[in-house]
Amino acid sequence: MDLEASLEQILESDYQFGEMFYDIFFEQVPEAKDYFQGTNMRGQAMMLSVSLRLMGDYHARGFAAIEHYLQMLGTRHSDRKIPQDMYPKWRDSLLATLKRFHDGEWNNTLADEWREAIDAISEVMFKGYDERTGV
Repeated sequence: MDLEASLEQILESDYQFGEMFYDIFFEQVPEAKDYFQGTNMRGQAMMLSVSLRLMGDYHARGFAAIEHYLQMLGTRHSDRKIPQDMYPKWRDSLLATLKRFHDGEWNNTLADEWREAIDAISEVMFKGYDERTGV
C-alpha cells in the first residue's frame, strides 16, 4: 500500500477515519479539546478527510493552489491561537490513527511516506503563521 491507496481507503470510510482520529487525538492530547469548543465534530471529521486528500496531492504534485490554501489554513490556525508545537502531537496522533485504521496493511514505508507528507504541509502552514495569507 502507498499513500494514494491509503487516501482512497480513508475517503471511502466516510466519517469513520476522522472520528477515529479525533478519539485518538483527544485521548493522547487532551488539551487539544479546548481548540474545538463549539465545533461540529462530524463535520470536522469530514474536513479532515478532505484535508488529507489535499495533503496527498500537495505531497505528490506540489500544486501552487494547494500551497496557498495550506498557508491560509495556517493563518486561520494562528488566528485561533493554535500553537505550532501542537503540530508534532497532531502528526503523532494521525500516524497512530493511520496504523490502527490500516491494521495489517500498515508498514514502515507507508509510515515514512505519511510522516514526510505531514511534515511538509506543516512547514507550508507555518508560513501562514508568519506571513498572514488570505484569499
